[in-house]
Amino acid sequence: MYRFFGRHLVGPRHVVARVFAGAFVLVCVAGLEGGCGEKTNITVRDLKQSVTGTADLPDAVVANRPGNPPTSYQLNCPWGQVDPDPADNPAWAGNLGPDQIPAIDAPVWRPVASPDLPLLNSEPVLVVERAGQVRVMPIRIMLHHEVVSMCWNTPSGAQYTYLTYCPLTDAGVHFLSSKSCNAKLKFGVSGSVFNWNLVTYDRATLHKPPLVSYVQMYAGGVFGDCADPDPMTVYMTWGAAWRMYPDGKVLSKNTGRQPAGGYDFFNQPYWTYWRQGLSVFNFPLSNRDDRLTDMAPILGVLVPGARKAFSLRSAPYVRNEIIAGQRIVILNDSGVGVAEAFEAVLDGQPLTFSFAGRERHGLSIYTDDETGSFWNIDGIAVGGPLVGKRLPRATTIRSFWFAWAAMFPQTDLYVPPPSS
Repeated sequence: MYRFFGRHLVGPRHVVARVFAGAFVLVCVAGLEGGCGEKTNITVRDLKQSVTGTADLPDAVVANRPGNPPTSYQLNCPWGQVDPDPADNPAWAGNLGPDQIPAIDAPVWRPVASPDLPLLNSEPVLVVERAGQVRVMPIRIMLHHEVVSMCWNTPSGAQYTYLTYCPLTDAGVHFLSSKSCNAKLKFGVSGSVFNWNLVTYDRATLHKPPLVSYVQMYAGGVFGDCADPDPMTVYMTWGAAWRMYPDGKVLSKNTGRQPAGGYDFFNQPYWTYWRQGLSVFNFPLSNRDDRLTDMAPILGVLVPGARKAFSLRSAPYVRNEIIAGQRIVILNDSGVGVAEAFEAVLDGQPLTFSFAGRERHGLSIYTDDETGSFWNIDGIAVGGPLVGKRLPRATTIRSFWFAWAAMFPQTDLYVPPPSS
């Protein structure tokens, strides 16, 4: 946890945390636009609970997941604003040393069906996918580590990647790397923040100036290097993840550096901050935007020449957009805490999407007007003429509004009407 400026992020633990189930729900009381009182047809109590759905729609679960096709465009590094010298940038702050927040260098994975933490359906997780393999990381664990290194078996050989999660901005980003899976000097937590965002560092360069640091919100190295972002990072609830990815793996609590109290759900270290907002700290911020409240969750979409944020109200919605010439669809299913964006063009055919309903597992199904195919929340066609096809996933970041607006001060914003 952060201890910047002598402030220790603690607060009411047991009583409040039992009422608000994890960070996904905690952000509601911190300023989610539209409130959190609206209900969906999914309620969660325990891991074995069934949900109300319909057998009339095809299952959202895909046994043999097709690969994620590349987008038709490329993003240039850096994604957002950056100063080449952090020593002269007032948006930099922090007084922790490198690795004071211990990254997970050798994660242990368990089957999704048998996690070694008693996870609640409503608590948030991050999901990443590579070569058809799915890994799930509970935010409850990421709060204490912020970076996890991973090795994947792919058709082209072993590949090293790392996932970052910043509790101050509620943003998770998955990065690809050319490092070897056997490299001892991987990426760690630098102990600094930029516009409140986690800054990771390459341990191999710690004593070899200039220090190569990556700021996760814009993926730009402060000395000109760039990390390669992977759009396969999805924020959702555990209840959706274990249904959606029955063959996936979930991060074990055996991290090698457990906090003193373990990964206790009822001891959320960032509760005070999530509840009270930016006033808890005195970090500098280069830009403030009052179109939304600071802690309102958004999904930010990045395309060449434009950045656009979509407010994640409690009511689900589908939004068909054209952003800087790119045809994009946003699928916001707040019932299971997931929002994703895809290129809405397949094999040259523009597609227009709408919500079709929930299938028997309680997972969302969408349909396109042009072919009548059915799609799951991962952009995979699970029924109809295009079954087996997959939409290219757009590069997105889910975060608090204040963090996105600081990194992308020229951002556009979509706020759904109250009835959405």
